[in-house]
Amino acid sequence: MTPVIALYIKELKKITVKLGMYYTGMDPYTQKSVYVAKAKEDKINQQRFFFWYKPQNRAWLTRSLNKMGRADLMPRLFKKPDK
Repeated sequence: MTPVIALYIKELKKITVKLGMYYTGMDPYTQKSVYVAKAKEDKINQQRFFFWYKPQNRAWLTRSLNKMGRADLMPRLFKKPDK
């Protein structure tokens, strides 16, 4: 979308910034393009990252982090909380 549309949405104030970013794919404050998950699989994967602490997401997240070369994050994500 064009920067004009993003600015229009920013000025409307009838919809949230989040919704404007979803429809335009742009940040109305910086005019920069942002990634927006629109495909069902992308949304599911994004949700798995958001809820990394849920046990059912651990295996998927472990595989994904290994595939990305970010296995270094796993100890920080999966450590047991101090009692």
